[in-house]
Amino acid sequence: MKTLTPAVTRVPERLHYPLDVIPTCVCRCVAYPLDLRPLKEMKGELGSMSIVRRSSAGHKQSFAYRSRAPSCDKISMLNDSIFNPRFAAVACRRPKKVDKRLTPLSIYILTHNSERHLDKVLTAVKRAADDLLVVDSGSNDATLAIAAKHGARIAHRAFDNFRAQRLFANSQCLHQTVMFLDSDEIASDALIDEVMALKVSGFSHDAYTVRRDWVVRGRVVHALMPASCPDYPVRICHRDKTDFTEHSVHETPVGFASIGRIESPLIHHTFESKSEVRRKLDQYTDLAAIDLLARRKWIGVLWFKQWFSPIGAFGKWYIRNGNWRDGRVGLILALYASTYTHRKYRKALLQLISE
Repeated sequence: MKTLTPAVTRVPERLHYPLDVIPTCVCRCVAYPLDLRPLKEMKGELGSMSIVRRSSAGHKQSFAYRSRAPSCDKISMLNDSIFNPRFAAVACRRPKKVDKRLTPLSIYILTHNSERHLDKVLTAVKRAADDLLVVDSGSNDATLAIAAKHGARIAHRAFDNFRAQRLFANSQCLHQTVMFLDSDEIASDALIDEVMALKVSGFSHDAYTVRRDWVVRGRVVHALMPASCPDYPVRICHRDKTDFTEHSVHETPVGFASIGRIESPLIHHTFESKSEVRRKLDQYTDLAAIDLLARRKWIGVLWFKQWFSPIGAFGKWYIRNGNWRDGRVGLILALYASTYTHRKYRKALLQLISE
């Protein structure tokens, strides 16, 4: 029998796995689909398999595939009705590469019956999100289905006020740098491009404000209580360096040492129907009344302000802040500001009297 050439003898050394391991892997891939044992037992057996791999330099490298290893996370995404050991082995052997040059970013959105814009909101931000979180407070529409479709993690918390809801969402995020949006704020492509650039260069500030354009009934407006438009709310922050003001509604991030500014806009769609205006008016004034009571306002001050402050609010938003330039929509928004002001003082007064 002729002696094998050196090139042929080196073939086994160049294999990705040793010859004694390859038949074992082949047997497993054939046997597991025909096995009647419970799925979890088979996954655990595969997860504990150890393999010795040869490096390109001919040195042996040992790898233990464990079911709880981070590189095997893809196995958990398999549907329980399907088990593909070949896919599992590939998922363990070739984990998704994480570019360490990019700063990881968590993005969360607070929702409650938010199906109208949520699909567009998640589609826009998904490109920049390393961790996408939806915090829901009891939706009974398609909100949760839309969030699941986009691969978002879903957390549930009963709503009490916006500040507490945001603090809870911050605690659920996986990364220190957090971007947060309302469920009717759609990020422009230019904004996501700027966020991606910041992930590459690093977020040099503790917080970033983002330009926000307000759209009411299809029209970009100049003001909507409590903000002039466009406004620049904080929408990106380091969660350990930022807190929120003690307000139940219209809470504001505070505590950061430095702040940057992003001019690419968010588009905020709101007040698209009369029912939405009434719902938000009731919710916001309930929370605002709680804040007024916490400040221990004198009953006479509340009585006086419930009648006279609404007049000032109408003049402030319609004339000074420019709602007069928004036509009929602007008049509706100025009346909203006046009604909001009256109701929050009225509700606080009635609650104080009842006590």
